[in-house]
Amino acid sequence: MLTRTNELLITMNAARFASCTMLYIDPRDGQVTGASAGHVPLLCAREDDSSDIRELLGGPVLGVLTGTDYLEETFTLDEGTALVMLTDGVVEGPGQTLEAGLERAGILAGQALRDGLNAEAIADRILGAAVAVDHLTTWPCWSSSAHNGISRFVLQDYSSYGSVVARAPSVPDPTR
Repeated sequence: MLTRTNELLITMNAARFASCTMLYIDPRDGQVTGASAGHVPLLCAREDDSSDIRELLGGPVLGVLTGTDYLEETFTLDEGTALVMLTDGVVEGPGQTLEAGLERAGILAGQALRDGLNAEAIADRILGAAVAVDHLTTWPCWSSSAHNGISRFVLQDYSSYGSVVARAPSVPDPTR
């Protein structure tokens, strides 16, 4: 799918590119199959406050290099693990590297799981920390009216899909 999307963007001569992560999650056994097109790594957070940064196989951002194959990989989500997907606008900013932002988000997600919070509250806790370091309103962007991507997705309890949050937050655009 990523390979076809990449080729479509290139043939359209779009003056844009996009990062993307595609996942298939099997609710029966927690198997996750996915690939990334230059997107921020995933976080796997656990109730014991620990987390892992999982950089998926894949390739470069979409719309840049023709003939790119995006490799998939499969892993298993253990019980009690939350899968957290973030965009760079949440974890990276002028005063925070991507690595530091991912580490911080992983700690926050693990603490939220330990505290018994649901997926939406986990996502809100991560976004709240990003707002607290003020990089959501000061990060440079492509134009004066555009914002760097700000979204997050948290999957908790994959067996029922009862605690899935996928939404872009309502963050005011300071340039308007």
